[in-house]
Amino acid sequence: MSNKKQQKNIKLPPGTELPAGRFYFNPQYPTDKFESGLNHEYIQVLQALKYKQINLLEIGVAEGGSLNYFADYFQHPKTKIIGIDLFKPIRDPGFRDNVEFIVCDQNDKEKLQEIAVEHGKFDIILDDGAHTKKETATCFKALFKHLKPGGYYLIEDWAAELFDGEKYKGMIDLMLDLVRQNIGVRVPEFTLKVGDKCSYLIMRKKFPNAKTKFIK
Repeated sequence: MSNKKQQKNIKLPPGTELPAGRFYFNPQYPTDKFESGLNHEYIQVLQALKYKQINLLEIGVAEGGSLNYFADYFQHPKTKIIGIDLFKPIRDPGFRDNVEFIVCDQNDKEKLQEIAVEHGKFDIILDDGAHTKKETATCFKALFKHLKPGGYYLIEDWAAELFDGEKYKGMIDLMLDLVRQNIGVRVPEFTLKVGDKCSYLIMRKKFPNAKTKFIK
């Protein structure tokens, strides 16, 4: 049976849209986004896109489970899911027909540009890569311009610096700088969150000529 036929018959396992246990209780989607609760957090924001045709780019895919989860969650038949990472997944995740995996270094600006030109513009860009300042900043600078107006740019695990300040040094300052530089200019709204198991920044790209509203 082809992946395409399998995809039509897939029903999401109960609880996969919620932070239900560790990821190995969801063997269909080997990703720690269930354990951390990130999938639940993201779907609260992105559920309005579930039945729309979208292009999604994820940076840093590990075993590829989140790519298949997004391919199953977003239901439009023409939705495209693109994943990039420094290495291929160790095990073959059996990617859905609308998933494409590309080997790419986060520091390779030219390759990032090529991918964005070929597969963008994107409705969602999710950076779950190195979680380090240089790589995160490089991806944002290269890719944000390839996000559609109204699209979402997400950066995961920026608070890793709180637990390993040497390796992830500068990530907290980078998040604050991205907000300062873009809010009201290219971003009308953002969410910056840190919790017990996860941290993320979500920035939504401004529509042309849209006015930014500040809540006092």
